[in-house]
Amino acid sequence: MAYNTPEGKIKKHGRDICRKLDLYFFPVQQGGTSLAGIPDDVLCVNGKFVHIEYKAHMDWRPTSKVTATSIKTLPTEKQCKAMERCRVSGGITLVVDDSNIDHLLGDLETIAGGKSGEDIPLYSGWKWFLIDYMRYRSGALSICQYSPGYIPHPEGTQYVWRIK
Repeated sequence: MAYNTPEGKIKKHGRDICRKLDLYFFPVQQGGTSLAGIPDDVLCVNGKFVHIEYKAHMDWRPTSKVTATSIKTLPTEKQCKAMERCRVSGGITLVVDDSNIDHLLGDLETIAGGKSGEDIPLYSGWKWFLIDYMRYRSGALSICQYSPGYIPHPEGTQYVWRIK
């Protein structure tokens, strides 16, 4: 696979991390018979189902500045729906871009070491539900107002997941 695009370079780095940790993972091949919105990579980390979506760079903006161009940098509606279904089923969803790729190794190590019922902090976790995505996209939800979800932060704000 060619990794020439900005998103491709993030995917390569992420997959190299998975190989370094000797994780069971596979890239999902998109094609005519695949479902829209499925993740870029599926992993099993110490018995936990993990879904990773890679992006080149997510362009978060205050609600008043949300544009069609900035929305295109975020996961799509179908990807958000797939991530929501993964989480509802007990899985963990990560969205990795150039702002948090350096935290992916630590996040995967944290997931691997987590115990049932334990809260785990993740830098690249994604917790938005489809309704949150739609509200942000329409300008009805400011990223400043929404604390439980994924809000990129240069210092690496942690998001807590409960392992089932």
